[in-house]
Amino acid sequence: MIYSKVYIDAFGYELAPNVVTSEDIENRLEPLYEALHFQKGQLEALTGISERRFWDPGYKMYQGAIEAGKKAIKNSSIYPESIGMLIYGGVCRDNLEPATACAVSHGLG
Repeated sequence: MIYSKVYIDAFGYELAPNVVTSEDIENRLEPLYEALHFQKGQLEALTGISERRFWDPGYKMYQGAIEAGKKAIKNSSIYPESIGMLIYGGVCRDNLEPATACAVSHGLG
């Protein structure tokens, strides 16, 4: 094993404030559900997803990542100046270049 002394010291997360539940979606699709004879609860039963979360319009992905990073640093035993590398593992990005990791790194100091 190449990396034997690597571990996660702490983590942080930031949840988007706007919640849309599977029930909310099914309520909007009620006419379609009736036409297709679907029963309520199908969406969650098939996907296993009970809610989705969204940021407000204009909120950038890196802003949430910065808040999560600050929480992780606060919960850890390290100092921000001792961080040598930042890896951003999100599936979304605000723009092609510069990488989101650059904005997060800048925001964390």
